[in-house]
Amino acid sequence: FQKVFCDRAPLINIIRPGVPWEVAASFVNAVDADIWVNVPPGRPDACCYAPGQCSSALDTPECKEQMNETARDEYVIELVTLMDKLLPKDRIIFVEYGNEVWNGHFTGYAMNMLQANKSVMEDGDPYHLNYGLGTPNASDSKQTALWNTRHYAWTCRHMAQLAGQVVGKDKVGKITDPGIRVVVVLGVQGNYAPQGQGMLEFLNEVYGPPVVDGLGTIAMGGYIDMGANDRADVLSVDEVIEGFMGTLKNLSTSSPTALAKNSLAQYSALAAYYGMELHAYEASPDTSGSQPNQPIALEAKANATQDPRMAIIAEQNIRNWQEWGGGVFNWFTGGASSLLAPWGSYSTLYDMRVPVTPKTQGIDKYLESAPSTVSGGCPIPCMNYSAAAHLGYYTPTGLPPSNPIVTWLPQNSSLLYIMRRTTMKDCSPKVTVHMSNRNKTSAGALEVSVGTFLKPVTIMAPNTQGNSSLYLPVVAQFPKLPSQASSRGLLTVRLFVPETNCDFYLKALDVECM
Repeated sequence: FQKVFCDRAPLINIIRPGVPWEVAASFVNAVDADIWVNVPPGRPDACCYAPGQCSSALDTPECKEQMNETARDEYVIELVTLMDKLLPKDRIIFVEYGNEVWNGHFTGYAMNMLQANKSVMEDGDPYHLNYGLGTPNASDSKQTALWNTRHYAWTCRHMAQLAGQVVGKDKVGKITDPGIRVVVVLGVQGNYAPQGQGMLEFLNEVYGPPVVDGLGTIAMGGYIDMGANDRADVLSVDEVIEGFMGTLKNLSTSSPTALAKNSLAQYSALAAYYGMELHAYEASPDTSGSQPNQPIALEAKANATQDPRMAIIAEQNIRNWQEWGGGVFNWFTGGASSLLAPWGSYSTLYDMRVPVTPKTQGIDKYLESAPSTVSGGCPIPCMNYSAAAHLGYYTPTGLPPSNPIVTWLPQNSSLLYIMRRTTMKDCSPKVTVHMSNRNKTSAGALEVSVGTFLKPVTIMAPNTQGNSSLYLPVVAQFPKLPSQASSRGLLTVRLFVPETNCDFYLKALDVECM
């Protein structure tokens, strides 16, 4: 948690916890790998005597040191400079701020919250964290929660700019760009896509597309759970395996339930919309959830980890990720850990003396075969696509709504639809929305967009004389997509309601490349 670079773990006479950065660089050089580094967010315990008792400690010298964002900036610059010096020039330096800063169990969350509140309430809100929220109120939990995530998003963008000062702005971006040296990632909560969507919308509305500033990657957890079996007190090995298999089936791009509350699909769509990459900062089958007072379930999960069928699960976990357009997939972890750990056994090994396990067999099988191709989204041309089958729809069964009509569109609401380009030839997207206007006197406006690099097109509901059963096509034609808008061939269509008088129904979409 050392925030000042000179206070980090030294190369000799190690008395502080942690591994020197030079040792980490030597390790990745030895195995011919890229490196993923996490910038320490500081120690909130220096600012709080106890949880909920922070105000009396905020003026102490130690707290002010930890709250000093200049020290954080210097750390980023020094760390990128060091790694740029120690690693061969063809390696990628991935940079992440903290670890799961959205997670209240980690210190980075508290530190970020303190900095966000101070920025808004004491420093005049220089980062515009209160944008669109009215009068700042530190007692409003909804406001402070948004300040927290927005401050984290701003910090990630700022770190990309700092890295550009070291290696050059053109060498900071996403791994699919030529000549990239540094990839700064925006960490998101893997099972709650609206959080990541909110951060991206904030950056885009206040500062412009994040990729322009070098922030070109979303990083989420690529874990899979056991569905309904995840928190059971009593489990068998078969139930553990069946739970994982069921989740993989539901997440598959070919599943009829793939768009219902599937965070992987939602983040894939967001990455496509903002022209970003999607990486997994951690990933593996998730066996957490069993506490020591649930010994039967814990033992079943441990035994399932050694079951030969786990090889199929490990391989398909990676393939599902790729099929949705995912990039880097960091397995957590590559060493050995106890099978009976109450918070889960994620590692590929359970004993360093046993180098071959079902998980390693599944990973090896993937590595020895052709990678999966992107297959998520409706292939373009996508015609007569149900308006109700947007990302995150809800039905009791998870199946797409039988009724394609969308009838409830409040102001400032948006719907996302993920499409797939079957060819990477030039594409000028044409989106046709089949609409019905229930209002005889006024037409409602609908804003159509296909990403942040082309201006939205506003269309008006057709005059159907109040006949809500009559649907007419309204076209939004876009110019050619720029090259930076490509995200592994996926294209996201966004429908946004800017006005309150949206007295219309939506039935279907046609998406074509002209």
